[in-house]
Amino acid sequence: MLLANNLLMDASTRVFIESVVNTTLGTAVTPGTETVAPPSMTAIYNGAQMLVGSGILQEIITASSVTATTFQATFVNAHASTDLLIGGTFPTGQPSDILFTQAEVLGYLTDVVNDFLLKTRPIYNVVASAFATGTRLYTQPADAIRIERISRQDAAQQAGPPEVDAVIYRLWDVTQSDLDRKDPNWSGQTGKPNQWFQDQINVNQYGVFPLPQVNFVSSVWYSQLNASPLLLNSGLLVPDVMAYIPYYGMLARMFGKDGELRDPLRQQYCKKRYDVGVEIVVRLFEGLKPGVMPGPPMEMMKANA
Repeated sequence: MLLANNLLMDASTRVFIESVVNTTLGTAVTPGTETVAPPSMTAIYNGAQMLVGSGILQEIITASSVTATTFQATFVNAHASTDLLIGGTFPTGQPSDILFTQAEVLGYLTDVVNDFLLKTRPIYNVVASAFATGTRLYTQPADAIRIERISRQDAAQQAGPPEVDAVIYRLWDVTQSDLDRKDPNWSGQTGKPNQWFQDQINVNQYGVFPLPQVNFVSSVWYSQLNASPLLLNSGLLVPDVMAYIPYYGMLARMFGKDGELRDPLRQQYCKKRYDVGVEIVVRLFEGLKPGVMPGPPMEMMKANA
C-alpha cells in the first residue's frame, strides 16, 4: 500500500523540483529526545516532519534545533544508525517565504483522496455489529461513506452447528416514510429486524424495523472513507493502480494556490486528468457483472460523465 509520503516525495522530485529527505539516521537512538547527525541534512529544517525506520517500527519525527550537521527529535522507538530517514518536506522558502507546507499538501491530498472515494466507492469493509433488545437506532462506522447492506443472524442459529450459523438474512433498505404509509403503528412492533432506514434521524445513524425483541448478531457492509487528516505514514485507501488519480487532484490544488507557482494551465491539465480518471473508474465498476465488485449507482456515473 502506498503511503501519503510516497506521493509527496514524487510531487517534489518530479514536478516541483524540490529537494527531499532521503538519507539514513546516522546515529543510533533509544526512545526519547535525541540529537542525530545524518549523512545528509538536505531538506531538513526546524519543523520538518520525516519518516524514520520501516515496518511496524516506522514513525514520524519532527526536526528541531537544526544545525548544519545535526538535528534534534523525539523518538518513540529505538532505531539503528542505518535506519532510513525520508520525507517530502518542501524546504523551498523555509522558514519565512514558504511555497508549500507539509500540512498544506497533506490537506490537499486528504481532500482529493476522500473526494475520489466518495465518487467511485472502490473500497468496502464489513464490520461485526449487534442489535440490542429494544434499541431502534445505531451509529454507523466512523469511516463509512454510506451503508450498502446490513444483515442479521438469528440468535437461535448463533449457537447451532456451523452449517446453520453461516445462514444470514439481509435487511431491506427502506425509509420511515415507506413504513408510515404501510402501517402508521409500525414503531410499536417488535420482532426480528428485517428492514433498515436512515431518513428523519441524526446523521451517521441508522434504524431498524421491527424493534429487536432479543439481541441479534449483525453485520454492516459499507463503502469506506480514508483516515482524515492524512499523515506522512498514512496508507492510501485507494488501490495502488488508481493512486495516480488523486495524485493529479493534489497537483491541481497545488498549481491553483495563489503565489509564485500558480499555473492555471497546469492546474487545468491536472484537474482534467483527475476528472477523467474518476470517470474511468466509475465506468469500470458499472461495467462489472453483479457480484464481482459493486460500484456506484448509474446516477453518479451520469453526474461525472
